[in-house]
Amino acid sequence: MEFWHVAAAGLLVFAAVVGPFAVSGGGQQAAAVPMSDTKSTGVPESVVVQAADSTIALPTGQVSFSQFKFTVGYYGITSMVAGLQESTEREFGRPMAVYVSDFSGTGVYVGDDGLLRTPQDADPEWVPADAAYFVVNSTASIPTRKQAIVPFSNRNDATAFAQQYGGRIKQWDAVKQLDVRSAARTTAEWERTSDARSEQANETSARARSLLERPVSTTVEPNESLTAAIQRAPPQYDHPAVSRESLCLRRHGRQAPDDQRQWRKPDAHHR
Repeated sequence: MEFWHVAAAGLLVFAAVVGPFAVSGGGQQAAAVPMSDTKSTGVPESVVVQAADSTIALPTGQVSFSQFKFTVGYYGITSMVAGLQESTEREFGRPMAVYVSDFSGTGVYVGDDGLLRTPQDADPEWVPADAAYFVVNSTASIPTRKQAIVPFSNRNDATAFAQQYGGRIKQWDAVKQLDVRSAARTTAEWERTSDARSEQANETSARARSLLERPVSTTVEPNESLTAAIQRAPPQYDHPAVSRESLCLRRHGRQAPDDQRQWRKPDAHHR
């Protein structure tokens, strides 16, 4: 599963890179795909993993856009609604197909902890969003979200859920107009997440560069074997039992750190 940690702003940048990928005409709606085949966003990846190993249920959605190469998957219907409200047709084109997970027949319930749950072997199907019935403002929630919007393909199932756990039944035209800012991750949250990940990436890059910029232990001369160069290299420590630090070799005539190759020189006890 590839989990896309991006905000709407990140989607805009990526769309600009891949360019327009128009869905073929003819009026045929694109088919739903597995969530693992989408570029997914929404709740944190740790929550997705937690749900996969438990009875926690995550309502999901997916959208195919007319000018975006990939299907975008959303963990959390509130995340999908927020994403569609922030996206622009100029960048992505119009939504060509919108699907949501179908909790009809899954035995969905709200646990004592208030989390939406299903039996662990439940496997919700997909239903077109405009054919679904959504229970909003029930007592159900999902991790990191104050509330869960729960979709059903069967109105009677939606009614039964609302009678037991509260909430109102709405259809897609009304759901996509909901103010979900308090229930879904905000733009500010996305920006904080993006900043944190950028900082982590910078730290990783700095650690990698420190390895590339280490002093050269020896230079491999023309027509010299790597084995000979390793044997000729000075020991890294005085005590042979701990002389395992990697050597940094450079081919003759090369200056750039990227041309250096690291090898481990065996100590006297491990030859």
